Amino acid sequence: MPTSILSFIKGNLFLLAALTLLVGFVTLHVIWYIHPSREIVTVADFDARLRDGTPTVVEYYSNL
Repeated sequence: MPTSILSFIKGNLFLLAALTLLVGFVTLHVIWYIHPSREIVTVADFDARLRDGTPTVVEYYSNL
């Protein structure tokens, strides 16, 4: 039975890609659950983390 399931998955490329993405998604969430990022409390805290001592360059382009 397991060999037929594996051969079906290998034969169906879309299913293989979907399962690969699902495994990657679950892996990232497990890692994030084990090592969560620190909570951002204030705007100043967010700005300090964003810049990390270096200037932030934001470019804006409009064709109007």
